Amino acid sequence: WLILLTALGSAGWLLAPLFTSMDLPLWQGFPLPGWILGGGVLLGLVLAGLSRIGVNISARIAAAGSTKQLNRTIETLLVGAVVGPINAELARHDEAVAALDRAIAVTAA
Repeated sequence: WLILLTALGSAGWLLAPLFTSMDLPLWQGFPLPGWILGGGVLLGLVLAGLSRIGVNISARIAAAGSTKQLNRTIETLLVGAVVGPINAELARHDEAVAALDRAIAVTAA
């Protein structure tokens, strides 16, 4: 916010001679408010770029953590709701096959 206020203030200062008889101070041959305005805009752009990089890094880290948590939750759900009942059904199937094998062996003997 301070950068924005500085840029707006220097823009107003730069426009002040249009409405008053005020002279602008010069630095390196250019009006000082112009330097301040340019510096404020440049600093704002640099800050915006660095913020974007920081947000992208933070978002990737958060996404990776969320993906890991989602995968753990899905695995837990699948084991409890799908794999567990299927294994129980396969165990009952194996018991039925073993019982049929015993019955066939008794009838064949």
